[in-house]
Amino acid sequence: MSITAIVKYLKGITGRKLFERFPEIRNQLWKEKGSRKAKLAKRNEMFLAKV
Repeated sequence: MSITAIVKYLKGITGRKLFERFPEIRNQLWKEKGSRKAKLAKRNEMFLAKV
């Protein structure tokens, strides 16, 4: 099994557990209106505002 496959597997498990425990994360990430590019720009702005 490659390192890439292991990392993808672990990310999948981690993401699933986070979404189960904090369902509002899923809403913030995937239920925003607008295009994918607009969503990514908005997330980048939010991240940079925190830094």
